[in-house]
Amino acid sequence: MSEYSLVIFGLMSVFQALLLPGTLILKIINFRGSLIQRLLYVVALSLSTSYFVVMVLVILGIYKQQLLVAFFVLECIGLIWLYKGNINKSLFDVVAVWWQNTLSAIRELLRSWADISSFFDFLKALISLFAFIVSISLLWWSIKLANHYAGSIFDTWDAIVSWNRWAEIWATGTIPLNTLNYPQLLPANYSLSYVFLGSTEFQFFAKFLVLPMALLILLMLLDLGVQTTHYGFFIGLILVYLLLKKMLIHELTNGYADGVMAFFSMITIYTLIKLTLENNDYQRKLLVVLGAIFAGTAAIVKQPGVYIFLAYPVWLYFGVLYRQETVSFLHKRRLVFISAGISSTLALPWYLLKQVLVLLGKDRVGVSELIEISANNNYNVGWQQQIIDSLGRFEIYLILFPIIR
Repeated sequence: MSEYSLVIFGLMSVFQALLLPGTLILKIINFRGSLIQRLLYVVALSLSTSYFVVMVLVILGIYKQQLLVAFFVLECIGLIWLYKGNINKSLFDVVAVWWQNTLSAIRELLRSWADISSFFDFLKALISLFAFIVSISLLWWSIKLANHYAGSIFDTWDAIVSWNRWAEIWATGTIPLNTLNYPQLLPANYSLSYVFLGSTEFQFFAKFLVLPMALLILLMLLDLGVQTTHYGFFIGLILVYLLLKKMLIHELTNGYADGVMAFFSMITIYTLIKLTLENNDYQRKLLVVLGAIFAGTAAIVKQPGVYIFLAYPVWLYFGVLYRQETVSFLHKRRLVFISAGISSTLALPWYLLKQVLVLLGKDRVGVSELIEISANNNYNVGWQQQIIDSLGRFEIYLILFPIIR
């Protein structure tokens, strides 16, 4: 394969996993939101949709390069058709509108801090401005982080023997079944580059899929801070950066699923907050559905995402719907049941399949391995000392937990 073909097919795989499906879906459902919000939803919906597309193609036995290329072309044609009304707009016009909207939002943000009538107000405004400036600089940190690792390959144990190995199995048109309870959204998306390229030799396009996650997570808090003009979100962005750097930097840069799981966990909560800020009834319903999709998807990224999947209906009702006195109880209940049904449809099939395989003796849940890892990490000491040892690993970062709470 020539260098040009390598780049073209590799970029096609990245666009398929991160951009194309989500862009089509948001246009079709006529979703409105800030530029950042649309970008976040495009990535989340693309990863989720691409996983199910790969699953269906593998089940049908037609997960082939030619079919993927044809599917990609059809998506591009669909985009051109849906956006045909915008074709006459020049790139300069689009950028100019975006720039004006950005400046308007920043001016509104600064104006909200300009009403100073006491020393406390001045101190609050100063802290807010400082937190905002630091937040912007941390976005640059996340961009440099992604750029530094772009072009690298899988070179750590779990990425090589698990996540990428499963991706290579997907690329052969086979569902990897001996995976313990680990879901397969990320390996399925990794496999797209291998099928597009017709080879598993080039790994950097696959690994690139996890690199933007730090930036996307931080963008959520920036967007909420700008929209609400509340400095707490900018401080939260700084705290999340510290937690990412301490706890997930290895996973974010080495192709593990943890960064993607953190993204889907955060975007579920982000969507619930956006729901409280939305006034349009149609857009509110869309946000309920999108939140359910993201919660269900979190569960098929990695097992801890199941907590998000289970918690979403509870958060939706008690965190958002319960406070809306103008909405009837029956309507609230209907929304909760619909959201639970959507997220269950996405999350449960994989775990039901794994349970059947375990019962048939063709796989295992992996509890013994987790117990062994936990015992080795804690040197077979008592549970009290295990707690102390585990908390001690966070070092000074431990103080962030009560602050965030």
